[in-house]
Order: sequence, then structure tokens, then C-alpha cells
Amino acid sequence: MGTTRDIVAEKIGIGSGKQYEKAKFIAENADSETIKQLDSEEISIHKAYTDLKVEYKEKDKLIEQLQKSEQLTRKRLEEQGEQEPQVIEREVVKEVVVESKEHINIINKLKDENIELKDIADFYKKKADALLKNPRS
Repeated sequence: MGTTRDIVAEKIGIGSGKQYEKAKFIAENADSETIKQLDSEEISIHKAYTDLKVEYKEKDKLIEQLQKSEQLTRKRLEEQGEQEPQVIEREVVKEVVVESKEHINIINKLKDENIELKDIADFYKKKADALLKNPRS
């Protein structure tokens, strides 16, 4: 006789125990499309098995690369966290325009004149309104 896998393989009609191991691996790991292709005999057990193994190797490499990248990122973050923060000092100079006293006096004089002119304009406006209401014939 042979090993258990050889006996099972012979009973289900797939040849050797090694072929049985491949079929078992496929059944446990393949997607439904691969199983359909096997059932319709579009691909062999060996082809499905080797394709699946290649796919797993590629995924394992990708996982390994991602883990290395994660470790590197964590290390960089730790290193940055351990660094003292940099204090950047900068003097802010605020520019203030200072008017000369002469200019301030001129501005104040113009404000006063403006008020006087508004008062005169209001006076004449009221006088004009009064004349319009009571015209002298």
C-alpha cells in the first residue's frame, strides 16, 4: 500500500498522493473562477496549482515589502519624535507711519472747515426750502 494521501487519491481517481495534495491546496485557496475552470477541464490541476503558488509568492513578496515600508516609516516617526523641536525666532517689525505735527494740524483744520461748510450748506438749504413753501410774489 502507500501513504494515506496515495490511498485517497486512488479512491477518488486523481492519480498520485502528490496530485491529491495539489487538489486539496487548490480547493482551500483558489477563487471560484479557477474552480470552474478545473471543473470544466479548461486547466489542469498542475496548472491551477502552479498559478496559485506564483500568485501566493507575489502576494507574500508584496506583504514583505509593505511590512518593511511600515517598519521604516515607524522608525522615521520615532526618530522625528525624539528630536527637539526647532524654535524659529523671527523679529516682527511693524511699520508705523507717523504723521508730522504739521500734517496733523492741517488735517484737523480741514475737518473743522468741513464742519463749517456743512453747517452753511444746511442753513442755505433750509432757507431755500422756506422760500419754496412761501414764495414772495
